[in-house]
Amino acid sequence: MNVTQEMIDRFLRWQLPEHFSPDAGVSFKPTKPDGYGTHWWPIGTNLFTADQTRQMLGFVLAESTAAQVPPLHDGEKWAGIVTTEKGLHHIILLPGDQDEATWKKQMAWAKKAGGDLPDRVELATLRRTLPDEFKPDWYWSNEQRAADSDYAWFQDFYDGSQDLSSIFSKLRARAVRRVVI
Repeated sequence: MNVTQEMIDRFLRWQLPEHFSPDAGVSFKPTKPDGYGTHWWPIGTNLFTADQTRQMLGFVLAESTAAQVPPLHDGEKWAGIVTTEKGLHHIILLPGDQDEATWKKQMAWAKKAGGDLPDRVELATLRRTLPDEFKPDWYWSNEQRAADSDYAWFQDFYDGSQDLSSIFSKLRARAVRRVVI
């Protein structure tokens, strides 16, 4: 059984909340109490309130194989689950923080370490879930700029931004491995 089918089956076994009101569950709450510049944001879906949605997702993921942390090797750290163009997968941070080097050298280092440089989504996840594993510095991603391969993306672990730099610049690197779900 694949993960999607497993989650659908668990969702269909979830008991609907007492105050379930399809198509009437979306309400709006202003982010500012005064008139000018007020933005209205939904606080639920057309089926569930935000709290009901959290409860439903908690139930769906509680026994899911997707929510189970895969086996880790010495020094590895589990960073979370992401969905990218590579699909749904666990991110495992490998041991070792590589000193500054060019993008091509860091790509080769990560491969030799048994992994890959993280992509941009994975880097943002790593900053959120394992910030203490990184120095407050710039770390290469594995993604080059689509319009100009002389540039690649990096994550700033000091302020959280992502930007481009020449692949000849010297930035830090961490390697990850992925476990497909």
